[in-house]
Amino acid sequence: MAYNPFVEVDHTELAKLSFTRELCNYVYSNYTVGTMLGQIYEVEKNVYNKIGEILKGSETAEVKKKNRVYVLPGNSLPKKRIKEFLKSKGAYMTSDLEKADVIMGNDKIEEYAGGQASLSVMLFRTDEYLEMRQENPEMTVADSIKNFTGGMFAPMRDQVAEEYNEGIRCIVSDWGYMEAIGYDQNCGRVSDEKFYAYPITLKVLFKILSSRLPVLTQEYVNANAHSDLDIGEPEVFQNIMNMFKSSDNANIELGVEILVHSKLPDTPKAWYHLWRLASSHANKLSSRDRIKNVQYYINATNWSSLRYINSMEYLKLVEEKGNLNTEIFKLLLPDVKEEARDIFEDSEFYDLTHESDTGFVYRLKPKWMKYLKQEKEVKSKTEENEPISDTVL
Repeated sequence: MAYNPFVEVDHTELAKLSFTRELCNYVYSNYTVGTMLGQIYEVEKNVYNKIGEILKGSETAEVKKKNRVYVLPGNSLPKKRIKEFLKSKGAYMTSDLEKADVIMGNDKIEEYAGGQASLSVMLFRTDEYLEMRQENPEMTVADSIKNFTGGMFAPMRDQVAEEYNEGIRCIVSDWGYMEAIGYDQNCGRVSDEKFYAYPITLKVLFKILSSRLPVLTQEYVNANAHSDLDIGEPEVFQNIMNMFKSSDNANIELGVEILVHSKLPDTPKAWYHLWRLASSHANKLSSRDRIKNVQYYINATNWSSLRYINSMEYLKLVEEKGNLNTEIFKLLLPDVKEEARDIFEDSEFYDLTHESDTGFVYRLKPKWMKYLKQEKEVKSKTEENEPISDTVL
């Protein structure tokens, strides 16, 4: 069943929620059928924020065997990927909220609405909407509503007009206004920020609170919905690199699938391998960024920024983050030496030193020397004075 933000709600259930809310009629635009009518709830800012925090999920929530999971809109992973993840846990997805015992939340359940809020969010805030109110003394608000045109809304104009007279306000999105009204003096601009929830939002919230359902975070799903392949493993990395180098498009596509389904990098070696892929084959993912799996991986790994970082910049980046170790340093050092040759006077890696036997040489600064392991604990004085090839430019 298609997702419907304007689902019918049980008002006896909503009455049990401890916060105040106001039901409003909502005129909005649908590209296919024209002007539409729905209902939304206006809530206070603090309530709006609290609902948002609940629907984003809890860090302690997790999926267990036989769980029935209801997925909120906005998840960054495609539905097929989520189903595969749940299957691996012995759980499954359900579109029936009443059968759910776990909710899968995310961090994109709300938005600031300009012309019109998305119907695939749970909450929206705006200061750009319009509201029906008495502005024109020559025409009542109810009469103005009866003049609305377009789409599936037209047969409901009289109902909305009557409900307005009974105290149910009528909110109009900018797009709905342009399509259904054109111009009406009784439709005034909302001057301050307002906060709204769809009926489905309150229905989900009641289910969570009344049944004490766990709500999964996007971070939990991202960290667990993968194939367990680790690009930190040299063999996995090399296989993907070889596929990306291939002239066969089928090999490239397979490499992309393997990469975006792999574990997100969480070790210095995995990040190093990801940087290698991004800096040399950025377009393999970037050209496919409309595919949801690929888009998710690009955003989760900051792929678009990694592609522009050279060896020296990457070395400084991982050092600043505390993720630099001897292995990664030695892997980067040959390229750093080549890049530093062109800017040796301003290099952040080498100092010009005078040594009696070799004259003037550029030697690694002490800051970087610590990442080179010494093979011997004790060396002779002669050995200590010999230049170490890795340290000299």
